[in-house]
Amino acid sequence: YKLNIGLDLTLFKERLDLRFDVYQEITKNSLTRITLAPSTGFSNFSENLGVVQNRGLEFSTRYKIIDNKANGIMWGINLNGFTNRNTLKELSNKLKASNDLLNENNEEQRNPNILFQEGESMVAIYVVRSLGVDPATGSEIYLTKEGLRTFVWNAADKVAYGVSIPKWNGNFGSNFLYKGFELGLLLNFQFGGQLYNQTLIDKVESVNPNFNVDRRAYDLGWTAPGDISQFTRIGVNTIPTRVTSRFVQDNNLLTISSLSISYNFYRSEWLKRVGLQSLAISGITNDLYQWSSIEIERGTSNPFARTYSFSIRLGI
Repeated sequence: YKLNIGLDLTLFKERLDLRFDVYQEITKNSLTRITLAPSTGFSNFSENLGVVQNRGLEFSTRYKIIDNKANGIMWGINLNGFTNRNTLKELSNKLKASNDLLNENNEEQRNPNILFQEGESMVAIYVVRSLGVDPATGSEIYLTKEGLRTFVWNAADKVAYGVSIPKWNGNFGSNFLYKGFELGLLLNFQFGGQLYNQTLIDKVESVNPNFNVDRRAYDLGWTAPGDISQFTRIGVNTIPTRVTSRFVQDNNLLTISSLSISYNFYRSEWLKRVGLQSLAISGITNDLYQWSSIEIERGTSNPFARTYSFSIRLGI
């Protein structure tokens, strides 16, 4: 069931373009894929989920600051963005029973597992709330669902502590043209979402210092009573680090996604003398720089590459 309301505007002699769309989508009898253990012979199966609601807003705007085609001078800026909030409105009885089994499973849980709860996002991060590392003992202090302090981790105390998709996504940029010379810049942004920083667990807290480890494993772990540390005693714990709000971090990014420079010789009189109709040269690079609210490695799972390209276009 879909509803969409949109608005498109062109103002100031086509110097300003605006577009807004607000939408709501309700999916009833939605299906989801349930993962199975490999020993069953099947990797997953489909199960009725319930009723899912998506609400969001999209917008885009472009403004021509300078528009002087006669002299070959143009400068424009643009901004685009979107936000979406999905909510599980009703959950099937089968998945309610599945959630109960997951909450009763108090075995080692080092990664947030998928839980479905009515009124929460489909991509919520479920963890046990943490008050940090106890300076006196070096053990983590947890909060129960009732808000009581405890040193015992319990799967039944997991709550939705963040959402793994950003609240806002988008990009903004600028294009400048001056008598054949053109400069283009595009930046991407995302903010308002959270990330479970598994890197801090796998490479800092739950490591064996007898082998090659992250330098932070030696610098940041709790070592003696009175120490104030984000991490428990490193290399000594016999109990693995369980899913906890201690590793849920705000994930905000700003990336220079592309930068391009080009020059078109269309104004040059010598083109025809050498038998050319047009000549243009350009250079472009991607993912030039990234600012992030989380210090996290890039390219450890998939190779990270920054590319540079140069092109010449001839018209005969």
